[in-house]
Amino acid sequence: MSAIESISAVHCPAPAGKAAPRSTFVQKVLGWMLTARSRGHLAELTDAQLKDIGLTPAEVRKEVEKPFWQGPRFR
Repeated sequence: MSAIESISAVHCPAPAGKAAPRSTFVQKVLGWMLTARSRGHLAELTDAQLKDIGLTPAEVRKEVEKPFWQGPRFR
């Protein structure tokens, strides 16, 4: 797992049994919100902080420019 994946990972536990469509939709929206928030925080890190977590400014720029509905996909 890359550093960005671990920062942006969305963890929504699987519901027991069959999930209601509304519940699934709410989980999806919450995941989008978390992704957008995580990318915002990532964009605020300094170059020194990025170096500490093993990322380059180019990698961060690429991730931050993605739309909120597009989850992280790496290497």
